[in-house]
Amino acid sequence: MIQPRTLWILAGLLGVQLLLALALGLSGRDDALRAPAREPVLALSADQVDRLVIEARGPGERIELRRQGEGWLLAGGPEPFPAAPGEVQRLLERLLALRQGVPVATRAEAHERFGLTDDRYERRIVLARGDQTLATLVLGSSPALRQSHARVAGRDTVHVVELPAYEVSVRADDWRDLGLLAVARQRLERIEVAGLVLRPAADDAAGEGREGPRWQAQGLPEGRRLDPQAAERLAGLLATLRVSRVLAHDDLPAQAWQSPQARWSLVRQGESSPVDYVLARGAADDAYRLKVSSRPEVFELPAATATQWIEATRLDRLAPAGG
Repeated sequence: MIQPRTLWILAGLLGVQLLLALALGLSGRDDALRAPAREPVLALSADQVDRLVIEARGPGERIELRRQGEGWLLAGGPEPFPAAPGEVQRLLERLLALRQGVPVATRAEAHERFGLTDDRYERRIVLARGDQTLATLVLGSSPALRQSHARVAGRDTVHVVELPAYEVSVRADDWRDLGLLAVARQRLERIEVAGLVLRPAADDAAGEGREGPRWQAQGLPEGRRLDPQAAERLAGLLATLRVSRVLAHDDLPAQAWQSPQARWSLVRQGESSPVDYVLARGAADDAYRLKVSSRPEVFELPAATATQWIEATRLDRLAPAGG
């Protein structure tokens, strides 16, 4: 049987242990609160950077992006091409948010092992202001899902960062604004198609208490009447027009353009010059190409999208006989 005196001693020891545990816990929490934030990998701000160059190991795997106003342009080609809205800025913000972890190597001899040498890497990303290079981030092998070994050019230290190389594309079409040719309905002044001139009705802005959108047509052949829903479908295609690729060169014979699958023109509000569209088809069933007078490039359209345009621009669809 344990004596009362012994019980008191044991209870006292337990109390001391609890107090020590509490003190250590509070001390650890305070240390964590006092721990400095991890340093950024790239000590830059977004407004310093107006040019990005992304390179991969293969020949020709390089793209250059330049800031213009609030957006970015993809350099190269017949002329710079607008980048997809927000995509470049998101990459830039992601790069500048990278933080240094515990170094996995601190000597140049380790760069080969992690795929971080001058001639062996997954991505090299140059951040610049004009012609002045501000920093170059090199991404190498992947230690885990959605991670890369990385180092800043000119430094030997290797870190693990939360940025896989495959998410930094060197494909130009991954950066281009492939919806560049779309025109919102409210910006349409007129559409010229199949011998007709289509205009939104002057009072169409109200749009309330009406069965559907209203369109006016000039040039209707005798015995035909405009189908307003067909005109609206055409306007909807314009508003959602998205190409699948921008081609480096025209790969269709001249005959394909002389006998196109469809053609149309439009004038935007506030502009006087029309923009002409010509849709042609090559020998392959899915080789649909689009030329637009406002751009020097040739665009590829998916077969399903091209078929919609061919149907929507037919006179008998827009203005059926006996309608």
